[in-house]
Amino acid sequence: MPYSRVTQTSNLNAIRAKTCEVALYGSNPTANDTATEVSGAGYARVSVSFTTPAATGSGVYISNSTALTFPVCTGDYPFPVTHFAVREVGGSMLFYGSLQELGIDTSRTFRTGDRLLIATSTLQHWELD
Repeated sequence: MPYSRVTQTSNLNAIRAKTCEVALYGSNPTANDTATEVSGAGYARVSVSFTTPAATGSGVYISNSTALTFPVCTGDYPFPVTHFAVREVGGSMLFYGSLQELGIDTSRTFRTGDRLLIATSTLQHWELD
């Protein structure tokens, strides 16, 4: 049973009210938050803030309000990066997805000098009808 637009917007505003960051993973973290996060090689999570919820014909969504630029790799990542998660700083995973959903090639390993960029408005979270 779908939520009303008011409830959808409220749910998304609850995410917007949190201090969030994006983490990168070598596999799908799943709803249980079980994947291995990238570590070392200059990796660090990046802060993310979200737009005001926007309604469309199929639901309501928020998206990253600025480009997300990860630090330049100071060494090779230990595995290809395939997924991301939005996490509350110092807390739980809020939602997750595949980098392919964001139009990012997941077939390569990040090497020294590489940097991942997620363009503005690309990382979207939906409350669907």
